[in-house]
Amino acid sequence: MEKLDYSVYEEIVKEAPASVIFCSKKGCHVCQGIHPLLDELEEEVQDKGINFYHLDVEEQPMLFQTLRGRGVPQILYYKYGEEAERMVGEYSYEEYADKLAEVF
Repeated sequence: MEKLDYSVYEEIVKEAPASVIFCSKKGCHVCQGIHPLLDELEEEVQDKGINFYHLDVEEQPMLFQTLRGRGVPQILYYKYGEEAERMVGEYSYEEYADKLAEVF
């Protein structure tokens, strides 16, 4: 999962047909449990042109604010630079996969 910073957001996410942004912070145990699930999901859909990004909210607080972040963990689904869906909190792998299929 590629790290997300402001330049990647401006250059890629705002133009890409499909992007998933995982917002977390190092001290969040729930976030640490979700990260492997999203890595697995990214691998499963790698041939579908969906870009996955990781945003560390402590390293990029201004970007998190730009994305209207409301806590972690948070998963943002973007279509052509527009937010299509948002999941806040902990969910199962199946719930993340179902939401991905629903949005894209």
